[in-house]
Amino acid sequence: MATTEKELKPFDFSEEIISKLREEHSIPVNFYNKNGQILIHKKIGASEHEIGRLLNFKAQGIYYDEADASKLAVNSGDGHQVLAEGLSNTRLFDRKKIDDFKEDADELFDRLKNGAVDSLFAKKALERVTGVFEEFKSQPDMKTGLVNILELIKNDNTQNFNSELAIKKTVIAMALKTRGLNAQNSREATRVQTMVTVLMNSALFSDIGKMRMTIPSHSNLTEDEYAYLRKFPLMSYLMIAHEPTISPYIKRNILCQQCPLPEEDAGNNYPSKKWLMKNFIGMMEKHRDNPNLLTSLAEQVKLMNKPLSYEEDPNILALVSEYSSLTSHVQWRGPFSSKRAIQMMINQSFFTYTPRAIREFLDYMSMSLNNNEKIIKEGDYVVIALSGYSDRSLNFEIARVIRSTKFQSIPEVFKVAEIQLEKIKRGKWLLSPPQKEKLNVNIRKGDFLLEKDQSRRIVYAIDREFDSEIFEAMENVF
Repeated sequence: MATTEKELKPFDFSEEIISKLREEHSIPVNFYNKNGQILIHKKIGASEHEIGRLLNFKAQGIYYDEADASKLAVNSGDGHQVLAEGLSNTRLFDRKKIDDFKEDADELFDRLKNGAVDSLFAKKALERVTGVFEEFKSQPDMKTGLVNILELIKNDNTQNFNSELAIKKTVIAMALKTRGLNAQNSREATRVQTMVTVLMNSALFSDIGKMRMTIPSHSNLTEDEYAYLRKFPLMSYLMIAHEPTISPYIKRNILCQQCPLPEEDAGNNYPSKKWLMKNFIGMMEKHRDNPNLLTSLAEQVKLMNKPLSYEEDPNILALVSEYSSLTSHVQWRGPFSSKRAIQMMINQSFFTYTPRAIREFLDYMSMSLNNNEKIIKEGDYVVIALSGYSDRSLNFEIARVIRSTKFQSIPEVFKVAEIQLEKIKRGKWLLSPPQKEKLNVNIRKGDFLLEKDQSRRIVYAIDREFDSEIFEAMENVF
């Protein structure tokens, strides 16, 4: 009896399909290597471990028979993307809205080359960001659609670079803030709108101080150059401090935009609040004849004296500033892809952002900025930190992601090894990339569900291309 020749297709390791197999405790078809030899036999009543074995073949390739596509619910040929639960492919911004916003931002930055923000322009900026927010929140897919801002911004380092960067930051900050808030009634809705528009104006004005500074055109900055650049939040504040119609909370956000961590943490906060307070006292003595500036300085001193362990707005501003910069063309490099930019943010997060801030960015915003594709997915390797490490030489765990949902900060992982990373400083504190020489695989391995283990958090995403040596070492171990 003649046998029908198989037409082998690569298996798509999507969350939806893997979840379906787990829920049904079934491997409904045979899986093959590229030569047609069976790697995993179909089985009813398959265990979690047996289903998880599919991920072991991700690197070398695993295939299924095209005739079995319906059993796997694999879409063949129409290009339709199966989305994670609760997400949509709706693009939330069109070119007309962004072009209108850009026209106003261009005018703002042109004016700031030689002048300062006045009440008329402050009012216009507030009206524009309020309009953008009103249009955004009126969309049914506001919390689930794509924040497609990278499609609508040039990234070509033109003379309008400052305004384009400001638009990116403002739009992404708005989306991230909104997705963490829920208005329950009209009063609550008014409060939410005020909170969001304060943040949006903070993002819009956050970098204006750089227009009055001589920005280095190279990447290898000296300590003096870093120290100079880190004054830009104060410069941005001073360009709007005199204007009483701008909220003191906007001014505070601008001053604290690079201070997401508590002051006592040995992180990348700048400028320090002590340094700012010292400068404010000096300015108050010097500008006694400027009542608007004196009032603003006194407001900021009062706000800074309030002890706060966590501030959402500075954390959001720090995150969106980093993302917008990494995905933009600058003088010494081109833009990184959205996925690579977010990986780099994860990899810098240990000394830069609070765990809550990077977790919410990863869970509520990263896929939306990356065409609904995960940054951390099944089969990936990640470095996990345990709470409490602060020494120069730090021990971490490397784990393989077994199961990941749209909440990518809390996947199910399998601990593969322990590793030692170094604390390094190149203008700011970072974790050194993981090296296989620092690897310890002679440890107790096991599963962890990060959703239920608050002592562990992801601090590094190992990329097959950029971390090829350690990635290959882990593939050999696993």
